[in-house]
Amino acid sequence: MIAINNEFPGQRPFTSLNFLDHPSGLDVLQACNGLFCCCCIESNETKRKYYIYNRTNKQFTTLPQFHVRAVRPVLGINLAFDPSKSQHYKVVCVRSCESPHGQHQIEMYSSVAAGSWRLAGVPFTAHWKMSFHNRVYWNGAIHWISQRGSSLYLDVNKEMVQEMPMPPFPDEYDERRFRVHLDSVAASFPKMLQGYLDPSEFNYYSFSVLCIVRGENENDSVLVLHMPGKVIGYHLKSKTFKEVFETETSLRLGWFDAYQYIETLVSSDYEGDAYSFSSCIEI
Repeated sequence: MIAINNEFPGQRPFTSLNFLDHPSGLDVLQACNGLFCCCCIESNETKRKYYIYNRTNKQFTTLPQFHVRAVRPVLGINLAFDPSKSQHYKVVCVRSCESPHGQHQIEMYSSVAAGSWRLAGVPFTAHWKMSFHNRVYWNGAIHWISQRGSSLYLDVNKEMVQEMPMPPFPDEYDERRFRVHLDSVAASFPKMLQGYLDPSEFNYYSFSVLCIVRGENENDSVLVLHMPGKVIGYHLKSKTFKEVFETETSLRLGWFDAYQYIETLVSSDYEGDAYSFSSCIEI
């Protein structure tokens, strides 16, 4: 865990998710407002188990098994949880339809009625480059951004998938990209420059975006970057930055995931707005 601010001086709240001693290990799929969605590392999808874990109170739930899993592959598992509105969470699974070919179906699990998975909404289509593993839960909806074609969002309460308005991408790009000027960062950390490339080339700056840490308001958002040997926090509003962690120089860019961690005090005896924000990321 890497602390983005000074809430944990000189220490890390935790360094591993060891709530379950699974022989194959655990993989973090998503972190959402204090809850982790995890699964066991299992190549055989029919044996894979999924868990929802609250690190603050050290409680976890094992999600029920899917039906006819081998026939309809799982394309993505998404967690929807907002402790400011409810103590309950929902888990959204996107699966391929048996027919017609090319369509997808949402299945949903709710902690309110902790039972089995159920179908939610109607089948929908998505661009073939859509990744349902890369998602953002915000404002009551799960958002999926496609590198090509239309991006989508799921209104969790209405159980409706709709197209998400996106800015057009320039004619010279073959897929959707976003631009942030990092010249000031490169001046302080020259190791991120690929000197053998022309500065106009896309990969001239050697870095990987780990995540965006959202603050209590939009102006406090921090872009977390991994570059050779370092992790940098870049403040999007003020365009200032600071080094937050040193990594192994050999740690390859883009070969691991990062998730924002927020401590939550929500438990079975939840009575109100019992949550707190801690700007950390789990990698």
